[in-house]
Amino acid sequence: MKRLAGYRDMIPIPFAVILGIIIGWIRYRASLRTTLIVTTGFVILWMVAQPALYARFVLYYLPLAVLLWIGIISSAGSGSSRWLVRIMSVAAVALFTADIAYSADNLRFVGSGDAARFHRYTWYYPVYQWVNSNTPRDARFAVIVWSGYSYYLDRPYRRADPWLAGEIDWNAVTDAAQLESILADRQIDFLIYEDRDWSFLNGGRRMMNAVHEAMQSGALIPVRKFHERLYTSRLNQSYWESDVYVLRTRSPSVSKGG
Repeated sequence: MKRLAGYRDMIPIPFAVILGIIIGWIRYRASLRTTLIVTTGFVILWMVAQPALYARFVLYYLPLAVLLWIGIISSAGSGSSRWLVRIMSVAAVALFTADIAYSADNLRFVGSGDAARFHRYTWYYPVYQWVNSNTPRDARFAVIVWSGYSYYLDRPYRRADPWLAGEIDWNAVTDAAQLESILADRQIDFLIYEDRDWSFLNGGRRMMNAVHEAMQSGALIPVRKFHERLYTSRLNQSYWESDVYVLRTRSPSVSKGG
């Protein structure tokens, strides 16, 4: 609950919900009964079933908070209702303007059909597009990147990162030879590897050491290197940069051609 209340991107939603529930029950009106029951039940369900959910899931409360506060303010009198209409009108115009700004890329894509420009914010999209065009269709891949959105890769693949996947027990991998053996057993032909700091994850340091050692020994052969901009916001153009390698195993089970 402390994390929920302190998550800066979600303020003031948690406080608005809790305060609305308290005021709603104190100044109870029959018209608020359904909204109060649903909102209060939602809070209790969150706290009992899974209090450790990501704080951003508080966004699910937003429609309930709006309905709750509309009811509370409306029940306070006609003067409050007029102010509510004015505030909501301004908010509606602001949100509509923000929607247009946020959807600018979608509108440009509808007009131009330029997929490359549209996907410049899609993490690793150039990597996956290059792989789809330059590797055998039956090539099998292991993918180790930070984002789970790997469905643009049009090849048979398994996620092998130490964060979201359990394909490889990296704590049990001691060196490049063992990694090469594991990839051969799984008939993996290529590895897509983001060269970043994985050491804070369980098995991350062993994975980094094994991959780097395999690249030095020739067990993994670099085919292509990409320097990617990974955008975290399209509105303020914030991003970080990362290197991503396409690595071929020493003895792939498929032909080397495209």
